[in-house]
Amino acid sequence: MTNSSPRIALVLLAATIFSTSILHTPVRADDADSDFTFAAGFYRKNRWQYSADAFKKFLDQYPEHPRATMARLYYGLSLNSLEK
Repeated sequence: MTNSSPRIALVLLAATIFSTSILHTPVRADDADSDFTFAAGFYRKNRWQYSADAFKKFLDQYPEHPRATMARLYYGLSLNSLEK
């Protein structure tokens, strides 16, 4: 074994660890999509006040987001369920 063998092994090990960590890093949805999904979870569980609050917050923060139209619908349905 030559002196460069341990270095090569170390470089290969580092490259393997690095590539594995990149390949297994989950893709993160943007914050707006996460907030919408969070609010929709309350709606699915018939938690109307939490749903209304979460959709209101979503609409305040992301009024131009592609999911804003659906958020308005669910916000209104949540308020309707609360009889407001």
